[in-house]
Amino acid sequence: MNREEYLNELKKRMNGLSETEIADAVAYCEEYFDEAMDDERAMEDLGAPAKFAAQCKAESVIRQTNEESVDHKPRSMIKAIVMIMSGIFALPIAVPLLLVAFLLVLIFFILFFVLILTGVMAIAACGYAVIISVVGGLFSAQGIGDILCSIGAALVFLGVGIMVVLITQLMIKKLLPYVVQRLSQFYHRHKEGGNQYECE
Repeated sequence: MNREEYLNELKKRMNGLSETEIADAVAYCEEYFDEAMDDERAMEDLGAPAKFAAQCKAESVIRQTNEESVDHKPRSMIKAIVMIMSGIFALPIAVPLLLVAFLLVLIFFILFFVLILTGVMAIAACGYAVIISVVGGLFSAQGIGDILCSIGAALVFLGVGIMVVLITQLMIKKLLPYVVQRLSQFYHRHKEGGNQYECE
């Protein structure tokens, strides 16, 4: 691979970034090639285009998630986690650290899935309890007191279901940014061993 092929491959790998970020990264690499005066050495220092692009994408995502104006929706936070993990895997760090990072993210996704599954099951159980309370109360009621008790029980279960939904949403909204923040710190802490370029 020569210099031109490296830069073309880098541009392809940086899809999803802004034109400014791509231009800045390419300009940095061109300057690096010029100063190195040896294309092979420069490519070795910069790393593979895919790895360099992954680091730029991770930097971009970290910067975007740190901006207060950004809406921290679960889908965008999960995308940020994936991009930062790609950046971590592109860093020239020891395999045990990569394994630790991978295991932590795997554990997070398992916990995230369990949290959502638990929330869905609790909501379904509350919905079932509401239906049973209303239907059972209406068909087996022997007076107005039984009907009111059934309606009261249904309202209690409905309230519990709404609380579960709100608590699950709150936990997801707090958990995802926390994971992004921790991965960002891990990324920056271990980036020092590689090239120091940061996409602006």
